[in-house]
Amino acid sequence: MTDVASMRPNPGQGGDGGGGRWYPTLVTLASGDVLVMAGHPAEDDTRHNNNTPERYRPIFNSWKIVGTLGAAAAGGPDLYPRLHVLRSGEVFCTSRIGGVEHCFAYNAYTGGQRDVCDLPGGDYHGFSFPSVLLPLLPGDGYRPRFLLCGAPDPQRIALDRPDGARPAWGPAGARTIDAGQRLRRNCLAVLLPTGQVVIVGGVNGDDPGPDDSSHGVRLPELYDPQIDWGGGGGSYVQAGGQDAQGTWNTPNDPAAVTRNYHSTALLMPDGTVWTAGSSINAHSGDPATTGRLNYEIWQPPYPGGPRPELQEAPGFVAWGQQFTIRCTAPNTIRHVALMRCGSCTHAFDGDQRHVSLRFDGVGEGRIQCEAPPNGAVAPPGAYMLFVIDEAGRPCQRARFVRVGGSGYLVLNRSQFAREEVSTLSPRIVGDALLLVLDGYLPADLALPGGPALTFHFADGGGSVPGMRATLLDIRSETGSFTPGVAQRFVLEYGVAFDNLDAFNTLGTDNRRDVFVDVVLPTALQLRGQLTLFRDAKPYMKDGDQPWLSIDVRVVQRPIGVPLAGAMHTDANAGAGFVAEVLNRMNSAPRDDNHPFNRLALDQEASRLELSSHVAGVRVFNYAFARVRYRAPVGRNANDVRLFFRTLTTVGTSFEYNDTTLYRRAGNGPTAIPQFGMIGARTASIPYFASPRGGDRLAATDPPNVQTMNGQDAAEVTRFFGAWLDFNQRDDLRALIRGEHQCLIAELHYPAHSTIPRGAAPAEYDSLSQRNLAIVESDNPGGVAGHVVQHTFELAPFNLDAPPAPPPIPAVAKAIIGEIALPDVIVTPPVEDPMGPGQPTRQGKLTTELMIRWGSLPRDAIATIYLPDVDFESLLEAQVHRPGYELLELVDAHTVRCRIGEVTFLPVPPALTRSLPGLVSIQLPPTVKAGQRFRVTAHQVSGGPLLRKVTGSFEFEIPVSTGPLLLAREERKLAVLRWVQERLGADAAWRLVFGRYLDQIADRVRAFGGDPDDIKPSPSGGPRDQPDQPDQPPPGDGKPCPDDDPWDDGGDGHDPHAERARGRIVAVHYDCHGRFTGFDLDTCPGLRHLAARGKVLEVAVVRAAADGVKVTVVVCKPERACGLTVHY
Repeated sequence: MTDVASMRPNPGQGGDGGGGRWYPTLVTLASGDVLVMAGHPAEDDTRHNNNTPERYRPIFNSWKIVGTLGAAAAGGPDLYPRLHVLRSGEVFCTSRIGGVEHCFAYNAYTGGQRDVCDLPGGDYHGFSFPSVLLPLLPGDGYRPRFLLCGAPDPQRIALDRPDGARPAWGPAGARTIDAGQRLRRNCLAVLLPTGQVVIVGGVNGDDPGPDDSSHGVRLPELYDPQIDWGGGGGSYVQAGGQDAQGTWNTPNDPAAVTRNYHSTALLMPDGTVWTAGSSINAHSGDPATTGRLNYEIWQPPYPGGPRPELQEAPGFVAWGQQFTIRCTAPNTIRHVALMRCGSCTHAFDGDQRHVSLRFDGVGEGRIQCEAPPNGAVAPPGAYMLFVIDEAGRPCQRARFVRVGGSGYLVLNRSQFAREEVSTLSPRIVGDALLLVLDGYLPADLALPGGPALTFHFADGGGSVPGMRATLLDIRSETGSFTPGVAQRFVLEYGVAFDNLDAFNTLGTDNRRDVFVDVVLPTALQLRGQLTLFRDAKPYMKDGDQPWLSIDVRVVQRPIGVPLAGAMHTDANAGAGFVAEVLNRMNSAPRDDNHPFNRLALDQEASRLELSSHVAGVRVFNYAFARVRYRAPVGRNANDVRLFFRTLTTVGTSFEYNDTTLYRRAGNGPTAIPQFGMIGARTASIPYFASPRGGDRLAATDPPNVQTMNGQDAAEVTRFFGAWLDFNQRDDLRALIRGEHQCLIAELHYPAHSTIPRGAAPAEYDSLSQRNLAIVESDNPGGVAGHVVQHTFELAPFNLDAPPAPPPIPAVAKAIIGEIALPDVIVTPPVEDPMGPGQPTRQGKLTTELMIRWGSLPRDAIATIYLPDVDFESLLEAQVHRPGYELLELVDAHTVRCRIGEVTFLPVPPALTRSLPGLVSIQLPPTVKAGQRFRVTAHQVSGGPLLRKVTGSFEFEIPVSTGPLLLAREERKLAVLRWVQERLGADAAWRLVFGRYLDQIADRVRAFGGDPDDIKPSPSGGPRDQPDQPDQPPPGDGKPCPDDDPWDDGGDGHDPHAERARGRIVAVHYDCHGRFTGFDLDTCPGLRHLAARGKVLEVAVVRAAADGVKVTVVVCKPERACGLTVHY
């Protein structure tokens, strides 16, 4: 058990709670939170009524004041107001609250109030007479109707009128007890599984405390709201175009004792009504002397005859789930109902509800039912499940069912090639499948193994030999696993192959589809479709992190720094240099010393440069890719083509579509990639190993068209490359929208197969990517220096993607239907009969940004800004689920994320254009230099039960010190200010850049610079301009020979020269800003080394910022002549 946090008794007296509450009302909300309203405050409280509603949040175990309600001293006190949760998620109040002279709907999350209707008659203003939420029926969208009873004139109302008119209380039939004139003050109303309402207890008289013996009302009354249970979950009988009033009868079955004030009544699993307690003559005090310490059970007059037996039902069902029950005489069942377990207090039970279910017989004594759609219709918690036959007889005993939550399967990898699996050790494809369980308890997770995933051939061939799922990790939204607290969990599974037998069963086309199935604790069954294949075609490998492919690498090279033995000079830099490096790579032995293997796999060690110059030296960016091939001798792959593209910033969706992101001209060996477009925005930029023409494209690109010869079991590799010239051409640089860009390599080989539309890099081996943003934090520094940020772009989900696999029989369909999507950013689509603002329809397209926070400190603050998105509407739609407050609205277009282990950001599903955004993370002051944090974001799209990861990016945050970061930050600010001047009329990007550059300017100031001195420039900050004079050499004036600062296999110096190993902890400049040396921490000593030269300066600054170890060649006492960086 978890202790519930106490409410603060006295606001304004050192606490932050809503104050004392004598006789409040509590009601369970759609999210599982609990609203508490009204009551009398503490004796010393200046208010007469407690007019500060509070909400208990189980996920945080804390209380939150929502907003002032009514007047603090008007009338009253307000005790036990009658509250009910509506299908909108609002709370409807049928009582008179001081200062609020109408019935209203209250938003328990924002504190907003909505006038709904006039108050009922005066007898119903107080709490002595109950109100009842009448049965909710799926046929009319669970339209809410209410009954007020106990006074001579019962009242009834139906909200959400189809004609939009203001609803009004009206008569609810004529009572039959004593000609309907008797009061039943302090009576109790209980919903029955038949849909009727039984009224028990109460006393007759206006005096709040009349004598039980002379005024007690012991006869029960039955109210029938008149529902036709003929089909579809029932429908209310109509009369004159509106609901019939309903009918009353008075069974001659009096109670043994009077139930007065402080009594209670509850529905039992066998359909009887348990009544107990009561104050004698309404007296207060010690129950042992003033109360009735007994109970009795009333048997409703159900029709005679055998009652059906409910033999089997799940113990837990998810919202919107189809589930199966088993009972006797299933063909006679006319009505299936969920009855929420009662919690009656002082004549009223606000949580009481009867939710009718759609159902259909499926044979063999089984009935398939459809659960309510969400928590606004059925708040999460315990219910009793009843079946009622055509005679109106409920089952002998109900089954207890927990209702709430949802679950879906996410495919991160859906394609598995024998060629790739055979090279893994162990043979586990990590992070391949994600199981997302929302609204579940830790006890539901079936730990330690998690829910079992099974694999079967889709063609009915039975279990897949040697293929199994293994649970690798579990993440929770809050970062904790508090027992009894519902939240969202992500279970991450790898796909393991104990052997290669699964690939020995492939057909003549060397492919075979596989179903992955999982049965959740709710009995909800999920299914996804995977593909096994063995293919003699070229391919690339991703590795454990698909967004950082091991077969695609990038590198920057200043002029004068060689690569793979090829000299990098002004004469050959660019396309010619790529061609020379490729010749060396393709001719070099395939061993561990191959030049491609020596390119840094960690992108931080090979980050691309946006500025044309660093410290006055031109810097070029290059990309290289390794393509693999296994085929019999004589089976050659001719004209294998590789396209290189970058996005304009980091992105979240890379689904294949050759009309948008992956545009090309032609097909086969002459194909040329084009600029990708999504709407009017440039989405991707193509790159080549050949010179561009006047159209900014290469007419042909021979270095990237190659032949691969089969060598049987031996893996053949060839290397491809491109000059990423966005930092050397103004027309390309003007398209860039962030410091870092995602790189995508597309293997084009139509002679064998084409890439299907909708394929993502993680699931198709002809697409590979590197998608990572690196932004450093200061330490210790000021607040601005601890804020890291980067732009990103959300892309539309591809509706042309292959359909989901066929559903398991008798299971809700997991197929994405055809949806007409408007070209606007809107809130999620709503279920048609329910009207605006109502629960969303199960089965619509869903898109979320799933963010895994890794080891990021829990007191970090993350904000996400999307100027095209109305977050207020999106977050309002989230209040029906637990943990919705993990996202907090900052302004209409910005949300703040609580840092746990994983966060889900809702994204408008109706995307037809890309959405620019900015993510900013403020680290706490406790971070230390040398720490490194990694955050990954994944766009997840699909239907209610099956989704896929369409793209991912990683945000890496190394912690360094401000002085070491200043030069790079100034350079970034200068280039991005240059880009900002060329954004044109793109309003969204202009808004994003405004925030982005303001934060970068703040960082420059925090690091010790002056952002006002940084002018827009494509060649970087003041220290980077190409016309900067070189500094004179220190010491005797003889220059140290420049050396390659990257590890390319040697430094070329005297092998007997001293070599010192350590980390660079400071970089020194003279009063003119010229580089003069650095401090090397060799642990235990600190050495002050003189140095000069632009190339060496670049290497020193980079190594210091990255916090990596270096080996320094000391050619003269305390003077550095060369440097090798160890990443």
